[in-house]
Amino acid sequence: MESSIFIIILSLIFASAIKCLVDSEDKKEFLFRRSYCSSCHKELRGADLIPIFSYLFKKGRCSYCNQKIPLDVFLYEIFTFITIVLFIIFQNYFVFISYLEVSIFIIFIFLLKRSLALLPRL
Repeated sequence: MESSIFIIILSLIFASAIKCLVDSEDKKEFLFRRSYCSSCHKELRGADLIPIFSYLFKKGRCSYCNQKIPLDVFLYEIFTFITIVLFIIFQNYFVFISYLEVSIFIIFIFLLKRSLALLPRL
């Protein structure tokens, strides 16, 4: 049970980072800069970066400028959470699918959204 919770948390952090990378204009600088609000450009604190919970706790708004955080950020985190939880629940039935393949699937969805602009920023 503890390992499942760890995997879920790690997956959410990973998905959030991939989302930021995909949406980042400057890919080279991505690893060396802090996340910031796209409206006021204020650097985000650690509590602002907790996937799903920070969005819900702050009611989908920036802590600094009170602007709405795009809904797609929250939807990506929820999608990742549901995908990982379903995989953990049904992993005994789908022994041919690994965590790596689930991760690649999630990354593929992010890249597909970015390249085809399937989901508008809400």
